[in-house]
Amino acid sequence: MRPQDLNEKDEAVIKKRLLIAHKEMQYIDMYDYLVINDDLKIAIKDIKSIISAERRRTFRKSDAAAALKNKI
Repeated sequence: MRPQDLNEKDEAVIKKRLLIAHKEMQYIDMYDYLVINDDLKIAIKDIKSIISAERRRTFRKSDAAAALKNKI
């Protein structure tokens, strides 16, 4: 549920969520990727792209990378 979807009586919930978000933002430099969930379809596409990229990182494919080096 997004903050704008909550009732006024849920102001405490909104404040708590914003406080958590603020604390999380203090650690943004520790992450490799940023996904902003403003548009669910775009967020899903971004996450799929991240997963695809991570699967192709050379340190995850060290055996394949070593075999390729030996062929060159």
